[in-house]
Amino acid sequence: MIASLLLMVALVFAAWSYGGVEPWALQWVQMLALLGVAALLPEARLRRQAEDAPASQDAQPFFDWRWAAPPLALAAFVGVQALNASHLYTPGDEGLWPRPHLAWLPRSVSRGVSVESLLLLLTYAAIMAGCRAACPLRGRRLFFLGALLLSGSCMAVLVLMQRYVNPDPPRVMTGMFVNENNYAAYANLLMPVALWLGRGFQRRAAVRLDRSHPGHLLYLAAGLLAASVLVSGSRSGILVTLGLFALWVTDELAHRRREGMPLDVPRLLALAA
Repeated sequence: MIASLLLMVALVFAAWSYGGVEPWALQWVQMLALLGVAALLPEARLRRQAEDAPASQDAQPFFDWRWAAPPLALAAFVGVQALNASHLYTPGDEGLWPRPHLAWLPRSVSRGVSVESLLLLLTYAAIMAGCRAACPLRGRRLFFLGALLLSGSCMAVLVLMQRYVNPDPPRVMTGMFVNENNYAAYANLLMPVALWLGRGFQRRAAVRLDRSHPGHLLYLAAGLLAASVLVSGSRSGILVTLGLFALWVTDELAHRRREGMPLDVPRLLALAA
């Protein structure tokens, strides 16, 4: 539980600290990610001790290389580039000086920049693999994703306030991000999560004939995120948002056609609005 909390704080902090672009913010994110992965080690030992116990149907393997292999492979490539740098940067005269290197291996122009990129990739790999391993049960995954969606919804409200409450609104609305495209990418990553979770709750409620379910709040979060992207000023982000909505509507219509369910026009119109 501690590991999932640390990783959750790292992701929330990265968004609210100007998108994690400042050096101090990036250092905090890396430190929180490292602590989160370190907190997983005792849990890994406990799980290995319980290998003979009956596993829960909802549990996931402790570590899945499929989540970490792509960024680790890219990190290995960047590591080779850093070790095989073709030039040496000297800050005194701000010059690049050639250095011996292997021409048949991947190489970079500056070792320092490649090392910084390598640390970033390792941080991403640690967060991806750590989040997967720290949330083996459905309840913990819902708590983790719910916290991220709550943070994203608050950011979306901030963007809408920048647009409609500020008497002199800026040209672009970015929330706590420094660039409108970065914010749009952040919101578009959370939007499918909200729609997917909302539909899951909706279908479970339909089976139980329950009219009230958390899916309504998740659809509201998706609507806030979509509205914030539309006013953010990011043209590419708006196109992605419209594409995500079109895919979701298409999939929803196909599902209702397969199940013989009536079309929920009010909810579609609410999301479109």
